[in-house]
Amino acid sequence: GDGPLLLGAGAVFGLYALQAFTMNQFAADRSGLTLQFLVPLSPGALVLGKAVGCGLVYAITMLLALVCALGIAPGGSPLDWVAVLLGSAATYALLTPFGALLSAWLPVASDLGKTGSGGNPHGLAMAAGTVLVLLLAGPPAMIVLLVHRGMERPLLGLLLMAGWAAVAPAFAIPLLRMAARAIAPRRENLALVAGSR
Repeated sequence: GDGPLLLGAGAVFGLYALQAFTMNQFAADRSGLTLQFLVPLSPGALVLGKAVGCGLVYAITMLLALVCALGIAPGGSPLDWVAVLLGSAATYALLTPFGALLSAWLPVASDLGKTGSGGNPHGLAMAAGTVLVLLLAGPPAMIVLLVHRGMERPLLGLLLMAGWAAVAPAFAIPLLRMAARAIAPRRENLALVAGSR
């Protein structure tokens, strides 16, 4: 069935929709960021907290996408559905350190209550995020299309996807630590931008 492919498309669109948060995660907090800096919170804990928080929002998005995909095109191997969910989780995990870095380097005052450009992150961060989503979603998409659909080996595809989902955090966590180091020297700038409304 085409349901898993619909779910995969929903996963990618979900990542794009989340860019208002993920690519401007510090300045989007506005004056709340100053309070976060006043709390004795390490940059690593702050970055990890943002990654988990955005991850929860993405998980809800994926749940809605799953319900919609099942409603429109039920059927297909359950292994395909699980593989797409694993692939989307891996893509999100790999995206998190880049979102943190771009948010630290290119903060812009935004209002997430506004539609249009008022709630958007920096243009360069959005452009970079768009390219990164395509690149990082590539390996899971290839596994689904080539192994699941082309070779019709859903179990092999699921095993490969599980491997990819296991490797993704192993790369993402050290990169998140590196991203956290970029915050300390930019605290004042981030607080200024976040509060400038």
